[in-house]
Amino acid sequence: MKTVDLESELDERFYRTHRAFLVNKDHILEIDRSKGVAHMVNGEKCMVSTRRIKGLKKWFFKLFFILFYFKK
Repeated sequence: MKTVDLESELDERFYRTHRAFLVNKDHILEIDRSKGVAHMVNGEKCMVSTRRIKGLKKWFFKLFFILFYFKK
């Protein structure tokens, strides 16, 4: 099965970070934009392409804004 086919079957929690990588956004710990790497909660590192990092960072900042805004 190709990554593109798998991606179409998964829900919005999954994000294509690179041609060969699909990650569950719920398991991303941090994003290192300068190195193009997403650090996962299990200690693994996942490559993030230059084209895909912008969308991932946008989602990540939105998530943390929501978490901190409603935490108060």
